[in-house]
Amino acid sequence: MPESAVAVQIALHYFTALTAGNLSNAMRYVADDVVCDTQGRRVSGSRAYRQFIAECLPAIRGATLIASFGNETTAVLIYDLTSPPRLRCRGADRLVVDKAKIVNIVTVVDKVPQ
Repeated sequence: MPESAVAVQIALHYFTALTAGNLSNAMRYVADDVVCDTQGRRVSGSRAYRQFIAECLPAIRGATLIASFGNETTAVLIYDLTSPPRLRCRGADRLVVDKAKIVNIVTVVDKVPQ
């Protein structure tokens, strides 16, 4: 991956750890002062973000990365998530990286028609 895609590399490491259920490893890539905007809600700080994600993780039964792109400071990930009972969602994250840590996340998730 080109050097200019540093944010994409960090985002992919984060995504891989998170979707494997390894929250501790995923949080290694998250800044202490992270801000996440998702589904009409703002979550500020790594402790609050960790708690928010910990509440979501048990519902995820599978994840498939569809696309990733970005540059040295910003990455976009598009993915499918599955959770019981047969619910499939498509998500997109825009992640901003500073000093090798994710400082801002905007997440949009919607159900995929069956």
